[in-house]
Amino acid sequence: MKFKLFGDLDCPDWVMANLNLLAKLSSVKVKLICNLVVTDVGKKEIDFDKLLKITSDAKFDESDSRACFMVASFILKSAWRFNVDHSIVVAELQQLGLPKEHTTAIAKVYSEKADDMRNALKSQSLRLNRLEDVETEVINGLRTESFKVNTKLGLVKLKLDRSGSKEIVEFCVTKEKLAILIQSLKEAEALE
Repeated sequence: MKFKLFGDLDCPDWVMANLNLLAKLSSVKVKLICNLVVTDVGKKEIDFDKLLKITSDAKFDESDSRACFMVASFILKSAWRFNVDHSIVVAELQQLGLPKEHTTAIAKVYSEKADDMRNALKSQSLRLNRLEDVETEVINGLRTESFKVNTKLGLVKLKLDRSGSKEIVEFCVTKEKLAILIQSLKEAEALE
């Protein structure tokens, strides 16, 4: 069965397998987990102590608690990604077997935070490295043991943040190739 919630694809097997864990919690607890997902989207680390506290009534172990969080996270992020209507979230989650109170709680968090979360997810998507700084310098020619170039080159230093580790990437480029690079980047930015 295809679900708009998952981009007109089937529900992933791991989500189906773990939906029963969400169903064991109260709808209030499900809403609290969904709110944890919302706060997590802006951060890189999850507050697992809060999560364990929320799921302690159900006597879940740590792996079950994490599974609940991941299922809620996948559902909400998919809904925000595919921009589905509130009513579709409710209807399709009920088709998957979640109680109405639970689907309503998830859909309420989804609709209240939709715009902010779409923007946050958009800023995080398709980024391998975050650019922190750019330095440029003009150098006259390039000399190595094997060759010599007698033209003005631009030395570009990019300071990148690769998931917490800082890295500097340097490259030399001619004026013409730099103009092509800048034009290509502008065209790519315009595609958004």
